Amino acid sequence: MAKWGLYYKGIEALFPEEWNALVDALEELDSRAPLELNGGVIELTGDGSTIQFKISHGLTDIPSFVCIGKYSSGLPDIDYWFADDLYIYVNFKSAPPAGTFRLYWLALRLLAPAPTPYIPPPPPPPPPPPVELYSPILIGFGEAGYIIDYGNISSHMPFSSSRDVTAGMPVPYNGVAKNLVIYVQSNSLNNETYIAVRKNETDTDLKVTIPAGQTGLFINNTISVNFSKGDRLSFKVDASNSTSGNMDVVGICISYYISTEGFKSIAGLGHTLWTLDYGAYEEHQVFSDATGSSKGVPLPFKCLAKNLCVYVTNNSLNGDTYIIIRKNEEDIKSLTIPAGETGLFTMDVDTLYLENDRLDFLADVYGSSGSISISGISVELIPQDTITKPIAIIGFGEAGYVIDYGAYEEHQPFSCRVGSSKGMSVPHAGTAKKMKVYVNSNSLNGTTYVRCRKNEDEGYIQVEIPAGEVGLFENNVDTLDFSVGDRIDFTIDTTASTSGNIDISAISVAYEAT
Repeated sequence: MAKWGLYYKGIEALFPEEWNALVDALEELDSRAPLELNGGVIELTGDGSTIQFKISHGLTDIPSFVCIGKYSSGLPDIDYWFADDLYIYVNFKSAPPAGTFRLYWLALRLLAPAPTPYIPPPPPPPPPPPVELYSPILIGFGEAGYIIDYGNISSHMPFSSSRDVTAGMPVPYNGVAKNLVIYVQSNSLNNETYIAVRKNETDTDLKVTIPAGQTGLFINNTISVNFSKGDRLSFKVDASNSTSGNMDVVGICISYYISTEGFKSIAGLGHTLWTLDYGAYEEHQVFSDATGSSKGVPLPFKCLAKNLCVYVTNNSLNGDTYIIIRKNEEDIKSLTIPAGETGLFTMDVDTLYLENDRLDFLADVYGSSGSISISGISVELIPQDTITKPIAIIGFGEAGYVIDYGAYEEHQPFSCRVGSSKGMSVPHAGTAKKMKVYVNSNSLNGTTYVRCRKNEDEGYIQVEIPAGEVGLFENNVDTLDFSVGDRIDFTIDTTASTSGNIDISAISVAYEAT
């Protein structure tokens, strides 16, 4: 700037000699970069109220540079100016007085492409509101002695003791899996272990990393995974990064929600391979992989059974197979699996179950050769009547679960496992209530005490079974509150007896989300 005798001046008006120096500088610059140039002194007329005035700049497009100055004295301060392809718009901070006044002005436009002005990117859109989720239930399993050695990968079914899964359990309605909770009882692995929810035999982002050697409760409550009706759900434990040690996983569980208002629940089973040869006729319990029972699991609330889903992994039969849903050992509806066909099969059951009605499944296999393998069965349950909060079922069905006199046994939910010192952790807070126990046979000479426990010794609901009595026993009075991560299991105490045994076919409680 010193070359042309120019210097910084602020907002004061330009003197004629300063204006000439500015024009000289611009003319020299014009020889370096082609441009259009226009300017001068313009006379404008104010009315005492208008604050914006426009000047026709005469350029062929929007100016690249504009300069405005006050030529007349006594004018209010200029606030700002801007230009379009025809005019320069000058805005005063207050209206000039009525009458004429004059302004300096200068406009130039570079004919060579001007640098693109920086335009900041628009702010990111606000995040969408969180999707409302409703009616959480529990899908998972409790275990005893589920030891995963270093270097191994183990898969596990929900509602089952079955390991090394080939296909998961189909879900009977669209839902959202969330709140993965895991309880590790012991861990001597020398590297991280990954436990994931799987969808159609593929790992999802709903997973937990367990550091080497760490035990206790692990939770992932930030990731959600959408499932559609018929998608298969299972779990995977990956200890392949370790070169020594093992891990004992007591239980894995998730919350399964729906995205529309209302209440739904699930009864079902997962089975690594429930394989049936031609001519077979076999019952299967819910919430376990127990087969051969003649009694089902008593339901702790009234509900309407709707969508039945069955997944078949292998089928070499030359005859049809019928999967039958039963109520109190009576056939209700039958789903046909044609000879040789595999994959997902569904049916609308549309049958009402009352509280205490028992639910189980039956496979009736026709043909003269071949076999069929079923990996999972599930049925949608819609709670009825006075249900005002989301409600699920926690329990298990058994076949031939005989406890001798003088025994004290711990039993996990959602499996056939006995003997664990810890229960399955719950993925959302709730209240256990309406405990049901079904006894198939009983020759004990003393009272049997069946309990639903919280954290092994922090409270329980108890059902008493008098000596020699069979059938349904219940406790609809007592309740037990659980927080996220609290552990739930069942105990059977026959220490009051000195002879005999008892065959318990099922235990269940309602779990009401809070």
